[in-house]
Amino acid sequence: MNRRQRNELHLVQIELWKKKNANFSSVQMIHLFVNAIQAVHKRSLNTLSNVTV
Repeated sequence: MNRRQRNELHLVQIELWKKKNANFSSVQMIHLFVNAIQAVHKRSLNTLSNVTV
């Protein structure tokens, strides 16, 4: 799967997620986004720490 296909798949997943979670309050949505950003950041740091020079 190339980068464009992954991006398109990601956009579809986001739209499905929005529809599924449309009844969340804005505070709940903020918490979900913060948790998602922290998870991506942590995964990025783990990936960087596993790279050997």
